Amino acid sequence: MRYFLMIVLATALVCGGCSKNSGGSDGGDTDTDTGTDSNTDTGTGSDGDTDSETESDPDICKGSGLEPGQYERTIVFDELERNYQLHVPTGYDHTVATPVVFDLHPFVTNASIMDMMTEFRAKGDEEGFIVVQPNGISGSWNGGPLCCGEAASQDLDDVGLIRAIRDQIAEELCIDIKRIYADGMSNGGYLSHRIACEDTGLLAAIGPVVSSIGFESVDECLPSSPIPVAMISGADDSLASREETFAKWIELNGCNNSFVEEQFGVFTCTTYHECEDNVETTHCVGEGVGHCWPGTSFPIYPCNGDLVATDYLWEFFKKYQLP
Repeated sequence: MRYFLMIVLATALVCGGCSKNSGGSDGGDTDTDTGTDSNTDTGTGSDGDTDSETESDPDICKGSGLEPGQYERTIVFDELERNYQLHVPTGYDHTVATPVVFDLHPFVTNASIMDMMTEFRAKGDEEGFIVVQPNGISGSWNGGPLCCGEAASQDLDDVGLIRAIRDQIAEELCIDIKRIYADGMSNGGYLSHRIACEDTGLLAAIGPVVSSIGFESVDECLPSSPIPVAMISGADDSLASREETFAKWIELNGCNNSFVEEQFGVFTCTTYHECEDNVETTHCVGEGVGHCWPGTSFPIYPCNGDLVATDYLWEFFKKYQLP
């Protein structure tokens, strides 16, 4: 109930869909900083080497039409008009293939609230990656039959939607299709799990927060290859079957029994380093932490800051790229 009331209050404070023009999401103002010096930390691989840059490739990098700034975009998918917010980072260079993070909101919220919690746009400016924050149908994503709302009841193809958005932004921006990542909170995290289960070749890594695999049985998750997974959970969160989900990813990624633990205040991060294809499978659990985004500065929805989820997930993401 506390979670629902906070979200209802937050929803009243911000715009959910805003305009459908290519201006900024806040009243139509567009940030048009035209700096072209790339600060992207690129050329990442599964071995964690992040020193080199990836030059644009005509086979994967078609678009160069947008300048740095905040944009509202629409796309018609499965006969429905969907919308998303697109943030092109300060210093974006249209000659360099740039990574993309899909930041997926929780149930009964929207893209604007998600960024208030995660501040991924600011992180994208700092680190040089594109941020895509889509809006679900009636504030919901089809994360599987267990979650959630209208999107699940209509059995919407939200996995296909994310791929379609990827293809659309590739027409306007120089994106690196080997370095596309998805995080999500709650219902959004369910969707990130589902993408990894059903369309493994779309994402280089996932970072679900306070969420689990949204199927009747975790055995329905059948990825075509191992995928790096960084889960973050609250020990006091009763809404996600986190341990069963983590155990399933350890199995699916072919990890051996060797793991290490790292402490961040109340958070214990357990990481299996020795998995197939050199991927890592990790789970950070915060004692006394509930259903929230760790490290958020969003005052309406506070959460423990011993581990800052946005920073932790980006450091994890940037180690990986698709083969």
